[in-house]
Amino acid sequence: MADYSVVVIGSGPVGLSVAFELATRGVHVAVLEASSVGSGAARRNAGWVVPIMAAPVPSPGVVGQALRWMFKPSSPLRVAPDLDPGHVAFMFGMLRASSPRRFQQGLAAISALAGGTLAMFDGYSARGVDFELHRDGVLLAFTSHEEYEAHIGEYADAASAAGLAAPGLLSATGVRELEPGLSEAVIAGILCPDQMHLNPDSYIEALRRALLALGVPVIESRPVLGVDATAGGVRLSTDAGTISADQVVVAAGVGSASIASSVGERIPLRFGKGYGYDLATPAVPVRRAVYLTEARVAVTPLDRGMRLSGTMEFGGDPGRVDGRRAAGIIASSQRYLGRDLTSKPLPWAGLRPMTPDGLPIIGRIARAPEVIMATGHAMLGVTLAPRTGRLVADIVEGKPLATELAPFSVERFRRGNRR
Repeated sequence: MADYSVVVIGSGPVGLSVAFELATRGVHVAVLEASSVGSGAARRNAGWVVPIMAAPVPSPGVVGQALRWMFKPSSPLRVAPDLDPGHVAFMFGMLRASSPRRFQQGLAAISALAGGTLAMFDGYSARGVDFELHRDGVLLAFTSHEEYEAHIGEYADAASAAGLAAPGLLSATGVRELEPGLSEAVIAGILCPDQMHLNPDSYIEALRRALLALGVPVIESRPVLGVDATAGGVRLSTDAGTISADQVVVAAGVGSASIASSVGERIPLRFGKGYGYDLATPAVPVRRAVYLTEARVAVTPLDRGMRLSGTMEFGGDPGRVDGRRAAGIIASSQRYLGRDLTSKPLPWAGLRPMTPDGLPIIGRIARAPEVIMATGHAMLGVTLAPRTGRLVADIVEGKPLATELAPFSVERFRRGNRR
């Protein structure tokens, strides 16, 4: 007899949401975490719930822009000059996925996956998952008329396709009536009124508390060393012995690739490093989440301070926090916020699990059907977590595969996989 019906590997927003959905359905589930609950990017992110921004990273022109920025330390997007074959192959995969046709396909797929996520966060609150959630919308701030005009149609179309509230177009005066703390450099804005943001620490801790109240073991400092999937079950090797389960859900972020390889499945999952600062400022300059569009910086006001986050870095040393790249966030933000942000704590970094086509990986591994993948959500882990949790719980229970999951199949990477 297995120790558990399901073991979820990983305690980020996706893994905890999967476990919560299963536990509320009465499934005997446990969570395994290699480090501490919510370590890595689970807590180090903007905390935005933004289905209107549910677009894949590889978009037309993005790889070329990254190459032009390669040797600019403070650029919002950087591809490290790394000759590792896996890195090179990944970047070529992103280049192939950045055609207009594939970008539109990816946008439609992620938007469908994000459908209903706003209501699900409210539903979590109603079910006793008590966390810091703000429903003030997201404001895109622009310092360039060209950038502003280029985004008007994009967000109007995204809202219409997803059934969201139509964005509001704001002049410079309108922006400062809404957000007086923004500087005169901001010449226009787009308000997405029904988007939300949360405190990532608060969200992770709330889900942990909810799981413990439901009797779900959340086991920390237990890395999975190997996976043996045989007909009828899975055995997980750890440094504290073996744990058995009928099924396993792999939601371990960047570490999911090595776990999948234990059962012979190669998935091209690599990290995209983001940076940020938490400022315990007594006078937060904005009332709602604001995206500094040209700077590619997210400003997140929280109950106790403000978070600045941004940049994306592919390749290089995953454990290194590059102070020059982090400082670029501060430097570019000051123009929009009109105040000195030089008094700041040390920056942090988080590794986002990225796929070359920019789409998550959700579904069973065909050669080891007891193993289910739920990873690769890039910068949308928070936004997509509840919906992913519900759909993965359906997979665990053997329900028919939801049609919106087809683009996220593990099998799309099958070419070249070897046992």
